[in-house]
Amino acid sequence: MTSPKIPGDEFTIRQDVIALRRAVFEERDKSKLPNLIAMEKALQDVRRMRAIKEKTDGAGSVFAFSSASNLLGPNTNGLDIEVTVKMVALPTALVHLYEKDTNPLLEYRITNTMLATRRLKLISSIEGYSATAVDTVEAEQNIPLTVRQLPTLFPDRLDAISELTRATINVQIQDLDKATELHKTVPIWLLAKTSVPLEMTDPATGEMNDLTRYLGAFVTPNVEPIMAFLRRAVDKIPSKRFVGYQLNEVEVTAQVRAIYEALSLSGINYVNSIITFTPDSSTFNQRVRLPQETLTHGIANCVDGTLLMASLLEAISLNPAIVIVPGHAFLGWQKWRDKDEWQYLETTMFATGSFDEACEAAQETVKEWRAADGGKGTLLKQRALKELRAGGITPRQ
Repeated sequence: MTSPKIPGDEFTIRQDVIALRRAVFEERDKSKLPNLIAMEKALQDVRRMRAIKEKTDGAGSVFAFSSASNLLGPNTNGLDIEVTVKMVALPTALVHLYEKDTNPLLEYRITNTMLATRRLKLISSIEGYSATAVDTVEAEQNIPLTVRQLPTLFPDRLDAISELTRATINVQIQDLDKATELHKTVPIWLLAKTSVPLEMTDPATGEMNDLTRYLGAFVTPNVEPIMAFLRRAVDKIPSKRFVGYQLNEVEVTAQVRAIYEALSLSGINYVNSIITFTPDSSTFNQRVRLPQETLTHGIANCVDGTLLMASLLEAISLNPAIVIVPGHAFLGWQKWRDKDEWQYLETTMFATGSFDEACEAAQETVKEWRAADGGKGTLLKQRALKELRAGGITPRQ
């Protein structure tokens, strides 16, 4: 098969990718898979090049000043400071899991060129949505200093954000010895609570940050609707009980089969929810429903179905995984507790395919994308819930 012709601009590539994803994942047209893989790689490349160019052009810098500027005073102020916004959009559904050292909102880079040590107070907040983050630092001569801040957001304010919302970051730098202050405000987007970024560009470095691990926060095994559904699904097992890994591999598969068949009977239908973009197109966002919402409304995209199945499996003490390829997600589960062997399941087939057919489809997807990925982990990502929980990604509910 000849290689597809790759268009040169990001918008055209993205539109082609969306069409190919529909053909491969919804229409099950496997003949389009080689083209999809080639176009996915092209999209990654063009987005990476754009991010690097934006970094070179100075994108992401809030403000910078040096000892030769007059922003904090005359030429003798002796301070070189650059402040950078590290997120182009703030994911309100996930920010409670972020740490300032790994996912900061702001980064300050400070160098004092004067002999005397300088004492600075760094202050930031998101107006109306967060508490104030404060750091007091001492900058010694010619020793670069980096400070990161992530103001704590107010949960009740975030709960009201149902659409993409514009907000304002307040940044202040105070020189405690000379009582000098710089005050700057910059805009930021707040993502809706149902919008989850799968990856985000760091505007300061141009690097793509993979955020798919945070989907684990939407796996909610302990909520009542999940427990209630399991009480109904257990009737499909001859033993009338879910036992996790207590018996054998055959019993593990039987438990997953029972849950899948119960979901099929519940009438859950697949609905396509296209990945959305923030206005600057540097963030991939996915519309995500909580598992209890999926059970209530009876519709699910590929991510919703995967999160629902993962919640049900985790609730019966199995170790599920969220498996992600570009534009698609499906379920995996550890076949036995002491083995690194996994089985996979397509969750878009509740209304159209049997358990065995859904497993076969997912196994084929893993085989194809794993071969294309070549072990790099850029095209196929498997997020085991056991590892995510150990890493501090806890359920939202």
